[in-house]
Amino acid sequence: MLKHGANKEVISINSNQIKIESNALMGKENLFLIDTGADLNIIKLSLIKDNVPVETTTTLIGINENSIKTLFIIKINLTIDKNNYYDTIFHVVNDKFPGSMTGILSIPFFSNNDVTLNLRKGEMIIDRQQKKI
Repeated sequence: MLKHGANKEVISINSNQIKIESNALMGKENLFLIDTGADLNIIKLSLIKDNVPVETTTTLIGINENSIKTLFIIKINLTIDKNNYYDTIFHVVNDKFPGSMTGILSIPFFSNNDVTLNLRKGEMIIDRQQKKI
């Protein structure tokens, strides 16, 4: 559900998850984990359509120092609650990546789109007036 007011969009979130759509992704609505501690947006390989341009690879090292090699990096446009967010960077991982979610939405998305999360109310608030270009 989306509410508007004073150039702010309030999007309902459920259990730290959000539904995301994109022409670059398989499926209509995909559930992503909202992770305020993650430094990268992550997406599983099976979700990516074949025609999506890819960039480079990188190795991720987590808090426990185990490394995970990303397959490649993509930049895609997202739709959340009928609102578009452009040029969102995701690191693509193997489908065996831990977790049942298809992806993780994290700090880069939140900071680039001036997001405030109110987890108690189950809201993601986006200040469109302050949106960075």
